[in-house]
Amino acid sequence: MLTAYELYTKARMSLFSVETNAQIVELSRITVVNYLENRSIWEELNYYKIHGQLLGKHKMFERWKRNQQIREMSIMDMFKLKMNLEHNLVVVNGRLRKEPDSKYSGDRLERIEEIKAELLQIKQLMNYK
Repeated sequence: MLTAYELYTKARMSLFSVETNAQIVELSRITVVNYLENRSIWEELNYYKIHGQLLGKHKMFERWKRNQQIREMSIMDMFKLKMNLEHNLVVVNGRLRKEPDSKYSGDRLERIEEIKAELLQIKQLMNYK
């Protein structure tokens, strides 16, 4: 949470001293993304403080549920998922390389990180080197 808040405040303050439109766009993006992340974390914390249980809306919980699903898979299903993820990684990287300035580039970078995290978990569970 502190990282999202710190990144948000630094980017916001930097907006007042930029010189180019590209810098404004990038710092604005960083500011908004980290602000939304910070608000999402606060929502989780406040809900827990009031109700004593998890709200479960933050994307961290989605990752946790996905990790649980992968752990419960059979070896054969894990292997199939590993093959699909490796293929998807090539496809998403290719799209990112062909259209680096696309409006979907941020989503594609996020998807690449998700794929890499799932692949790492599968390789660890299957004792890959």
